[in-house]
Amino acid sequence: MEIKTGWRGLDPWLAGLASSVLVMGVTCGLIRFSFVTNTAYGWTVFLIVPTILGFVAVLLGRHELSRPFRKSVSPGWWSLLFASVELLVWKFEGVVCLVMAAPLAIPLGILGAWIGYEFRKQIHEWRNRSISAIIAVGFIPLLLSEEAIHPLPVHRHVESTSIIIDAPPAKVWKFVGSNSKLPRPKEWLFRAGIAYPIEVLLEAPKLGAGRVCRLSTGDMSERVVEWERGKRLAFSVLHTPESMKESNPFGEIHPAHLSDTFVCERGEFDLKPLPGGRTLLTGTSWYSSSISPDAYWVLWTDSIVEAVHNRVMNEIKRRAETQ
Repeated sequence: MEIKTGWRGLDPWLAGLASSVLVMGVTCGLIRFSFVTNTAYGWTVFLIVPTILGFVAVLLGRHELSRPFRKSVSPGWWSLLFASVELLVWKFEGVVCLVMAAPLAIPLGILGAWIGYEFRKQIHEWRNRSISAIIAVGFIPLLLSEEAIHPLPVHRHVESTSIIIDAPPAKVWKFVGSNSKLPRPKEWLFRAGIAYPIEVLLEAPKLGAGRVCRLSTGDMSERVVEWERGKRLAFSVLHTPESMKESNPFGEIHPAHLSDTFVCERGEFDLKPLPGGRTLLTGTSWYSSSISPDAYWVLWTDSIVEAVHNRVMNEIKRRAETQ
C-alpha cells in the first residue's frame, strides 16, 4: 500500500501543467531551434508526444493506488488541454490543425495515462517517479534526431471524383478549362480556412498553355500537358500555395507544414458522353504528402481534395446546365 504521508504527487491540474511544460517545451524547442525542423511532423510528434504527455501527467499526479484508472486519468486530460493552449500561445500551431490532430492525440494521451497509472503501481516514491518522468521526456530528442537522420517518406496519392451533368460534352468543355469567379464556399472545411478555388484562368485553349487556379491562399500555377477538345484536359502543377489559412486567437501564424507537407502534382478532367445528351465528368488529382502517420492523415487530405473537386465540378455542372 502507498504511504499516505508526505508529498505523494501534484494535484491533477498541476500535474497536467507540469507534464505539458516539460514535454511541449522540449519538443517545440527542438523543432523551432534545431536541425530537426524539417522532420517535425512525423511519428514522434503525433504518436509519441501525446503518449508521453499522458504518461508523465499521471505519473506525477496525486492519487491513491486503490483508485480505479477512470478516476485517476484527469492529469492526462489536463496535460492535453494545457499542451494545446501552449501551442496556440507560442503561435506554433492553429486551431484547425489541433482539431484535425485531436482524434489521433486524445486516444494516445489516454493510452499514455494508463501506462503511467500501471507504472506508478510499481514506483511509490515521488523522487523515483520524477526521475522516470524526466527519462521519458528524454526520449523525445532521441526520436526526433532519428527522424532527422532518416527523413520521413513522401507518400503519393490519387483521388478521383465523378459527376453526371445533364449537358453534352461539347457544352461541358466550355467550362472545364477556365471558370470565372466561383461562389463563396458553404463547406465547413473551406470556411474553417482550408484552401479552396476562387477562380480558374486559362492562358490559351491549347496544349502547353499556362493555367492558374486561384486559391484562397494564393495562385496555383499549372501547365496544360494534355488537350483533347471535348474529351480530356490534363495539367501539371508548377507551384502549390499554402494548404490553408491557419487561425490562432493570439495572432497570425504560418507553420512550415502549410507550405511543404502537401504538394499537388497533377490534375485531370475526363469527359465521357452518356445516353440522352449527358456527360460523365471525372476529376482526378495526384498529390504527395510528407506528414506521418500517412494512414491517418490521408483520411483528411483525401477528404479535402474531394471537397475541392466537388466545389469546382458542381459549378461546372451548374453553368453547363443553365447557360
